[in-house]
Amino acid sequence: MIKQFFYILLLILLSCNLKGQELNSFIDSSAFYVGSPVQLEYRVTFEEPLDIKFFPIEKSILIQTVDTSAQENTTFELLEKCDFDTVKTTEGKISVTCKYKGTVWSPGTFIIPRQEILINDSIRFFDELTIMVELTPEIDSIPLYDIKESFERLPQKKFDFIAFIKTYYWIPLLLLLFSLLYFILKRKKRKIKISEENHLTPREKALSELDELLSLRLWEKGQEKEHFTRLSYILRDYLARHWKESLLEKTTTEIRNVLRDKNLSNYQQQDIINILTASDLVKFAKSQPTEKQILESVELTKEIIEKLDNNDK
Repeated sequence: MIKQFFYILLLILLSCNLKGQELNSFIDSSAFYVGSPVQLEYRVTFEEPLDIKFFPIEKSILIQTVDTSAQENTTFELLEKCDFDTVKTTEGKISVTCKYKGTVWSPGTFIIPRQEILINDSIRFFDELTIMVELTPEIDSIPLYDIKESFERLPQKKFDFIAFIKTYYWIPLLLLLFSLLYFILKRKKRKIKISEENHLTPREKALSELDELLSLRLWEKGQEKEHFTRLSYILRDYLARHWKESLLEKTTTEIRNVLRDKNLSNYQQQDIINILTASDLVKFAKSQPTEKQILESVELTKEIIEKLDNNDK
């Protein structure tokens, strides 16, 4: 007796809790063509404030057929996700709606199963919906066919060099033309540079090369050896042009012997030997001169050239 009374009381409480709640499901067209977009709507209406939670669908709803002419299972594919809307009706009730937009890609009659909603920690269900999907009617006797997705692997073709040349013959010709043009311009530029150098006096050529060497500032890049190698060459080349003798292949000791036969003061001879010796120490003994010593060696070389050139005037 007590157990029966408990069940009756539970039913009364449940009925009071759900009083005034309306759950409705709609579709704007229960019959439509394959691929046509339709709107699916789930609405809950209530009088008193409720704790409501929808379970939004992300991609699609599995639907079942009610006839044998269609596939056993297909989906209601969502084109737009749930769009929530809350309004107050003329009766003073609150209406919360979840709207989807979707379509079906197979013909037949289908049932969209009932969807869940959580109201005050209780699971409720919307009514299921029946839809009928038809193929688009023929237009001007043009037959319609089911959409069948399929693919076929294309055979891998072997590289055909002859066919490639026939199709893209212009690429190697263009590369050849650019290479030839580059070679001609580079050779012409080199001839112009040699021609300009031939018009320079030994003094002008040497001083120009010294200015260029200074502008490179090789010692700041850890290339002191390269700097002094060039400095030694510039001085040797100037002396060779000035006296019209072969000095580029001579050692510092051999050049010292040559200087003794020239009309030079002891100071001039010693300055030249000092530059060549300093260069030899950096090149062969891995000496590490300071920046001040490097700059002084370049200035001393310029003075040597200027004095030698003035001696002949």
